[in-house]
Amino acid sequence: MKETAVVACFLAELSLAAFVLASEGAARCPAATVDCNDLGLSAMPERLPSDTQVLLLISFFDNLLSQVPRAALTRVQSLKFLDLNKNPIERIQRDDFMDLMHLKELGINSMPELVAIDGFALNNLPELTKIEATNNPKLSYIHPRAFNKLPRLETLMLNSNALSGLHSSTVESLPNLREVSLHSNPIRCDCVIRWVNMNRTAVRFMEPESLFCVEPPEYQGQRVRQVHFREMTEICLPLISPGSLPERVEVAKGSSVSLHCRAFGEPEPEIYWVTPKEGFKRGDEKPSRAHLQVQLQSAERRRGYVSVKSSERYPIPFQK
Repeated sequence: MKETAVVACFLAELSLAAFVLASEGAARCPAATVDCNDLGLSAMPERLPSDTQVLLLISFFDNLLSQVPRAALTRVQSLKFLDLNKNPIERIQRDDFMDLMHLKELGINSMPELVAIDGFALNNLPELTKIEATNNPKLSYIHPRAFNKLPRLETLMLNSNALSGLHSSTVESLPNLREVSLHSNPIRCDCVIRWVNMNRTAVRFMEPESLFCVEPPEYQGQRVRQVHFREMTEICLPLISPGSLPERVEVAKGSSVSLHCRAFGEPEPEIYWVTPKEGFKRGDEKPSRAHLQVQLQSAERRRGYVSVKSSERYPIPFQK
């Protein structure tokens, strides 16, 4: 039974041809991997092989993880390759990969429930060279500061998601970035994406012929690289990312629920919450205040929580 397979992972020796790094003297000992593919795991196994210092790769492909197993990953300091592909993780959260100082490649592809990569989600990973976050049908938001202190990152693959844009500050924060794949996303050709055509970066865009504008209507169907940046607005109203908020939430009496609202815009939007009774509420996740915690004290249904976005140029008037 898959639910009892929590420790049924396999320690296997790889051929020396795989992951051999001559500069590190790895040619003298075989690399090792923990293979937990397709075991129905909802959490990382508590007991990993005791010889963790030689672990280079862990694969949790096609399991039931609902969040990154942050605490467990800190026990494998030598990890270089991490495969979390095809898990129902909803958010990549702040410091989810903390202390993985030797991680080189990360795979977070084909996640059916992934909606956002939060600020500082990938933070202080000095050896990371490649991120693959592709084919995630609900991934509509990447925080402008999602990638922080990644000095060696060369490849950022974000194609085939639900992204309407990518902030210029995201790319500017990656000093060694060489290539980005952003194609096959529903790109909104406005202030957020105009940097792509401003010749401000030497980053190469992979498959630019498949990078199309979906909005606004006047640019629909045109290739992003063919729309001159002067034709795109320099500032624009914030846009809440699709899938950021559920259509309906039901919670038991005495329980709480966390809501997350995310928006693209230039300048970066500030988030407020509107409720039927209390009026405006600020969220508690600075600087975007995108997070709201609601505690229900009675069986009364709470309806009508709406996130309202604002910016310096387009403030929302406050009324009691």
